[in-house]
Amino acid sequence: MKKGLAKNILIGCSAAVITACTLAVVSYKWIVPAVVSSSWIQNTITAEVKKALDVDLKIEGMELETEWNGVIDFEIDKLSLSKGGKTLLNLKELETEFSLSDIFQKRIIVKKVLADDIYVNSSDLITLFPQTEQKEKKTSEFNIDIFSALLGVKKCLITYENPD
Repeated sequence: MKKGLAKNILIGCSAAVITACTLAVVSYKWIVPAVVSSSWIQNTITAEVKKALDVDLKIEGMELETEWNGVIDFEIDKLSLSKGGKTLLNLKELETEFSLSDIFQKRIIVKKVLADDIYVNSSDLITLFPQTEQKEKKTSEFNIDIFSALLGVKKCLITYENPD
């Protein structure tokens, strides 16, 4: 009788482990990209940014793709940030690629950050984040490797108006 009970427990534990691993793989490959790419997430991000910073955020074409080798592709067709009808930030065709293959060594590898068009009104964008007294910076346990990344911008305009 004990052998039968031990066998059933082993089978039950094995089934639970297989189910958990399957759920993790399915979540990584299909569920997380579907959720991140959904209009619900875009609307939630927009609402939270509005609540936190009192600015209007518009996101178009946000898409996340995951690959079996730990590479994550994240793209946004258009992102704009404005306040009172004044554009603070405008990004077009942002493409990023990150590798999580060394995540257990606490290392994230940035493989690509590309954009077709960037506009930043830095003098007005700075006002969204008021200066606070310097606090002791906490160092992250993760290292972000950008040294072998492909970085590029086709068109960029950054403006700054001195308030004096």
